Amino acid sequence: MRQFGATAHAYATSEVHRSSESLDVLLELLANGPYDRVADIGTGTGFTAFAIAPRARVTLAVDPTAQMLDETRRGAAERGLTDAVRPLRAAAESLPCRDSALDAVACRVAAHHFADVAAFLRECARALRPGGRLLMADTSTPEEPWLQAVMNRWERLRDPSHVWNISPSGWRGALHAAGLVVTAQRIALTPLVFAPWVARSRTPSEVAALVEAEMRSAAPALRQAFRIEERPDGLHFAWPTCVTAAVRP
Repeated sequence: MRQFGATAHAYATSEVHRSSESLDVLLELLANGPYDRVADIGTGTGFTAFAIAPRARVTLAVDPTAQMLDETRRGAAERGLTDAVRPLRAAAESLPCRDSALDAVACRVAAHHFADVAAFLRECARALRPGGRLLMADTSTPEEPWLQAVMNRWERLRDPSHVWNISPSGWRGALHAAGLVVTAQRIALTPLVFAPWVARSRTPSEVAALVEAEMRSAAPALRQAFRIEERPDGLHFAWPTCVTAAVRP
């Protein structure tokens, strides 16, 4: 949490978090509602909560980091969403709400930081009402184990708070184990540029140089899997992002 407190403003100005294909897909799978109470878990600086707010009476923007929630409050005020988006400091694995209290839960580009994804999904199942929806969107590995190892190694080097990116089949299995029924799954792309990617996480320069060198010298199969491309403005690549919809029976 200390790291994210220090980088909260960088995430508040990040175009990757502000808008992306994965957010569009998540909103499409969420459908229009209307919903009474929705929670956005690991909200960061609130972009997903802001996008959901027009579909719900109340959107709880949940994050464990106070500085992130300060940015969320600021962003909500700027958008006229002070009453609709309510910041709430809490861990993903321990939501301060009663059983069956939520119509929907969203979690976007956050779960790869969770120490216990299984506990988080069980908590979502508890908090959702029967028929309630869970929308998961997170950077995701390909199914091939060697590509999983490379992607997660690069992410951990860049950001030590990274735990693990899960494959699409891994998400389906984890949701089933939590008692949720998968209804849809899509793969989107999250385009990234190397320099702002490492700047956002304050990666030490020597570590950033190592990862950049490995990407630039990557084998053709790696370059293809992660869309690695050298352009005049720097090194570009893209992570697959898995968007999965599930319901509580």
